[in-house]
Amino acid sequence: MLKKQRFNIDAEALKVYFPMQATLNGLFTIYEKIFHVKFVQVDPPYKWVDDLQLWAVLDAPTGAPLGLFYLDLYPREGKYNHFAVFDLISGKLLPDGRYHRPVAAMICNFSTSSTRPTIPP
Repeated sequence: MLKKQRFNIDAEALKVYFPMQATLNGLFTIYEKIFHVKFVQVDPPYKWVDDLQLWAVLDAPTGAPLGLFYLDLYPREGKYNHFAVFDLISGKLLPDGRYHRPVAAMICNFSTSSTRPTIPP
């Protein structure tokens, strides 16, 4: 409300300029450059919602897997109405010296209108 009152910025109107998948791809590109990782979308072995995404994070120089994260982006009936990140499997060093890679779930509630890539004239 403050942005709208002081600067005449309407956050809802800005959404059409930031379609969800294009925004995610842009964020991944930035993270890949900063952290020298690579994001690869993979098929989830289990889906609790149809539009669930699963991403593998790899070390870019070696291709070694670092972990996985699920993206549950949109609101639905019975879902939390806040954003959260949950550990599904914690990363840890096993007694035999191997490393068990982490798996996380990012639970979001972006409006589905943020997926529309149409830009007004």
